[in-house]
Amino acid sequence: MQPVLRSTVMSVVLTLIGGTAMSDVHTVLDPEQRIITNNDLVFDLFNPTELVVTAFTPPGGIGQERENTMRLSFSELSGAPRGLITGNLLPFFPPTPFATPSLLGVGNPLLQEGTWLDESRPWLDPVYEIDSGIVEPASYVQAGSQGDFDLLTFEDGDVVLIGYAKSDKSMFGYVQIERVSTYDWKLNGYRFDDSGAPVFMERFAVPGSASLLSLGAVGILMGRQRRH
Repeated sequence: MQPVLRSTVMSVVLTLIGGTAMSDVHTVLDPEQRIITNNDLVFDLFNPTELVVTAFTPPGGIGQERENTMRLSFSELSGAPRGLITGNLLPFFPPTPFATPSLLGVGNPLLQEGTWLDESRPWLDPVYEIDSGIVEPASYVQAGSQGDFDLLTFEDGDVVLIGYAKSDKSMFGYVQIERVSTYDWKLNGYRFDDSGAPVFMERFAVPGSASLLSLGAVGILMGRQRRH
């Protein structure tokens, strides 16, 4: 697996999302639409131009994870759903602000489409244990019928948005994932504003085969025009 995979060119992305983004808003897509919920991948949250995906091998370890990343694990245990959405671990006694994300701290974190992300919202922050020097990352969990969300309430094709922020609330963003099956969800991409401005949680367009064919036709047409 390549550790770094290029996203689509930003000008194409801004066109596809209908011009709703401002100059400081970055939408980074996953061109491979890979399954992201098998506890084997982590991805950066604040890279404005590249989708950076790296392998995760449980149990990981202190200081072995990339900073400001997210990892998802959805599975079945003894016939019941089990889910984890978490930020990255950090080395012992890390500097502040902690380079692991805060997560939106609301009733159901996967049902926040149509709301704003800003400092006034409730947040789940990473927790520093002063004696051990360990930072416990912010996380959402599901264990059977208990937890922060319920995987069994969604259907194939449903899209959910996961809000996040830098631990000092200097930037806000969200991840967009799409259900393929109960435990397999693909990564559409993420969006954040590097100016620190509030971010409105709305779905962004994901290029499909038709969109890509249209873009290719435009490129061919432009090439023909240049030759005349």
